[in-house]
Amino acid sequence: MSDNTTPVEVLVALLGRVDDLGAAIGLDRKAGYVWRRPAARRKAGDLPSVDVVKKFKAYSDQHGLGLTLDHLIYGADQAELDRLLGKKVAA
Repeated sequence: MSDNTTPVEVLVALLGRVDDLGAAIGLDRKAGYVWRRPAARRKAGDLPSVDVVKKFKAYSDQHGLGLTLDHLIYGADQAELDRLLGKKVAA
């Protein structure tokens, strides 16, 4: 799984811009920019908390994006990302 995109990269691919990440789940529009950098308890591109993961999972379910918890924790390889993007276009 070393060729995976990060959870943040998956979300940007589906939602359009880093600015859209925080806004999608009721946070500040700039929240996604911080998530692209590493922090003391997470790697660059990882989501900051279980609460944020849950909010994105709920957002995905409401909007038919097809995200799983694995996507939000581990990211996705390119083939899986292409599948998600195809599902988004088809919806």
